[in-house]
Amino acid sequence: MALGGHKLPIVDQRRWGTLGSANIPKGLTYMHAHVYSLPLIEMLNMYTGIGGCNSDLVDFDLINLSEVDPSWNHPELAVLLSPDLAAYANPAAINACTADGVAALNAQPMDSLHWCAGSWGSLYPMTGFTSTYGHFADNTSLLATRALAKIHRIGLGRKTIGNDAQCHSRITPWLPKSQYKMSMFWPEPEKHKAHWIGASAATWGMHRHPLAKDDAMYLVWQYRDCCQTAAN
Repeated sequence: MALGGHKLPIVDQRRWGTLGSANIPKGLTYMHAHVYSLPLIEMLNMYTGIGGCNSDLVDFDLINLSEVDPSWNHPELAVLLSPDLAAYANPAAINACTADGVAALNAQPMDSLHWCAGSWGSLYPMTGFTSTYGHFADNTSLLATRALAKIHRIGLGRKTIGNDAQCHSRITPWLPKSQYKMSMFWPEPEKHKAHWIGASAATWGMHRHPLAKDDAMYLVWQYRDCCQTAAN
């Protein structure tokens, strides 16, 4: 949708996303994810000269395309990018995501629980598979968050909040959830506010799934702490 509905002939039709088919195990949905950069403030030349506020990105661009990422549809390959998955594949770690979901509703998500996406589920494995029985807004939000987390895991995402990132952004392999907010852009836009990663769709998106609309697009807002050095 970000490119006006153009279909890119880059993969075989059998690898297209699907809400359920003979090629996908029962109860699972598989979707692809594309990540684009859209640094509006940088593109509009706003805040020029304020220390630490210049974006690492300068233009609209395609950052990641899951169709050419073999780990997106192979959980076994995804484990190679996330060997720490073994530490969180247990009931205690999974149940901790409940606390993250509550925090995302009341204040902001818990960065210490970096394997969680709140009420949407677990970030691991970072693949395009999710439950068919979940709500459309929750499922698509989870996959969008996984795509964002993968950007950080491969070194393309940067931490832009906190004392250590005020003057220079930092590469971080874990998703700093508290520096992002999301707004559904398609098929039903959130016009007046954004929500934290992991916030239940019951508060913002249960009604945002028109019939015959099986794709979603999210606008991701990134917080950035700035610094201003004193002149000698």
